Amino acid sequence: PYLRLLKTLDRLPEELLGTQSLDVNTKNLQAAEMKALSAFCAEHGDLSELTMLCLQGNPIGDEGLAILAKECFPRMPKLDFLALQSTHIGSAGVKALARNPPKGKLRSLYMWNNQFNGDALDALGEAIVRGRLKVDVLVVHTNSGCSDDSRQRLKEDCAGVGCNAQV
Repeated sequence: PYLRLLKTLDRLPEELLGTQSLDVNTKNLQAAEMKALSAFCAEHGDLSELTMLCLQGNPIGDEGLAILAKECFPRMPKLDFLALQSTHIGSAGVKALARNPPKGKLRSLYMWNNQFNGDALDALGEAIVRGRLKVDVLVVHTNSGCSDDSRQRLKEDCAGVGCNAQV
């Protein structure tokens, strides 16, 4: 199920296992490819060296982010940079990320120009305050469904733990 993904990524299995960076912006990756990535890891092992995952411009949507969060992030122990801008993510995907964040601390989490609302920002804020989601820089601006109040709450939640939130 992951052969198409490997072709799209232009990587051999052993190259993918040892890579530190997956910069696959605008490759039209969708939820099916996130499922394929999960299947690849289940068969071949963790992406234990991966520190940077850039999916900008891929329409992975809520389903794709939920798969990443639940099935792939546990297999990416060194991940510290995650770019999800313009990926058609809605509130359900953001809430899945808040429930199942990457294992370690992210230097940067970019999720601007998506389709989530204030409930999603509240879920992120709660995950950050409770220590489930550890992030230095969080960028979530240009999500038109977010109210000024929800943006302010997220800013306050982040400031309380030393996270720079750009909302």
